[in-house]
Amino acid sequence: MTVKTRKLAVWIIAVVVVCAALGAWAGHHVGGGGPGNIALIAATCAVLGSFLPNAVLWLRARLRSRA
Repeated sequence: MTVKTRKLAVWIIAVVVVCAALGAWAGHHVGGGGPGNIALIAATCAVLGSFLPNAVLWLRARLRSRA
């Protein structure tokens, strides 16, 4: 595993954890506080958040290619 891949994996894990925590908070406050709402919103945020690091890298590459 290269250093770049390792850093990306750590970044993805960190974003998933942060997004899951934010989703749990939103599920508790916005979704009515039921355990089903908390789990659903936390899982949704975690999955969507896992795409964020690759999206940032893609956007950064596109901006560099234009410059």
